[in-house]
Amino acid sequence: MAIELHLNLRTLQRKLLNEGYGFRALLNQTWEGVAQEYIRNPHLSFTEIAYLLGFSDQVSFTRALKRWTNTSPREFRKKMYSEDGACY
Repeated sequence: MAIELHLNLRTLQRKLLNEGYGFRALLNQTWEGVAQEYIRNPHLSFTEIAYLLGFSDQVSFTRALKRWTNTSPREFRKKMYSEDGACY
């Protein structure tokens, strides 16, 4: 990220902290948003989603999603779809 912004890593960290963001928190927020988008795609398995997000396995992904949303991937996907299969 720092390279893309043409910044020194420490400078980026300092700028993020000045704006009230920690790099890890920003990264987790981004992962959570991307994970939710992937989960909305019924053609992607949870193992595929874990791989796409860079997790070592599905268990690690499940733990992270539970930390972010208090639900498992299966529960989260179920909440996204109504009885007739339409996504909310």
